[in-house]
Amino acid sequence: MLLLISRRRSRVKYILNKNSFSSSRV
Repeated sequence: MLLLISRRRSRVKYILNKNSFSSSRV
């Protein structure tokens, strides 16, 4: 269970980071 949550958090963080980077670049 912990692994799943960690994975989900990692994915969300990655998506957020990507979105932020894109927004900053534009």
